[in-house]
Amino acid sequence: MNTEETIKFYDENSSQYCKNTFLVDMTDLYNRFLRHLPEGASILDAGCGSGRDSLAFKNLGYEVYALDASDKIVEVCRKNTGIEATVRSFDDIYESSEYDAVWACASLLHVSHTTLPSVLEKIKVSLKPSGYLYASFRYGKESRISKDGRYFNDMDESKIRKLVDQVKGFEIVDMWTSEGEGKYHGIGTWLNVILKKSL
Repeated sequence: MNTEETIKFYDENSSQYCKNTFLVDMTDLYNRFLRHLPEGASILDAGCGSGRDSLAFKNLGYEVYALDASDKIVEVCRKNTGIEATVRSFDDIYESSEYDAVWACASLLHVSHTTLPSVLEKIKVSLKPSGYLYASFRYGKESRISKDGRYFNDMDESKIRKLVDQVKGFEIVDMWTSEGEGKYHGIGTWLNVILKKSL
């Protein structure tokens, strides 16, 4: 997996990347996710990027925490949101029964298929009983390295189901495809999934 090159891309392109993604309208995805959560729920934005989603959740009255592996991206998120986002990777999620939900929009797609089960296990542990995880991936079956050096682990419905069967303790409560818009938001099809902690 090209982890260092992926983080390097976001460090070197943080300003332009965040500018291109910050104003993308995510209302439909928010509504589909937030209907599962109680008022004022605690949400971890895992792979927070520009802080677009963290700010939206904060403005809706949720208790928001944020992390990203790129220190340059975290700087932008802090500036955009006023939230003390932290520089850490998915492997550094160590909380236990801390969050009502984890939001991983276009972020877990950078985790290899061999590492993804252990990352999902960490996320599951960080969730309160019956907590929720939202994740989105480029739609497909392969893992690949893009021209800009970023690693992508594409997912389709069968790969998600196999992953959930492998990890245990999650159930799929919603899964759908959507079309991306904008240069970085993703031209093409995305797979969205909402998992509920069941163990």
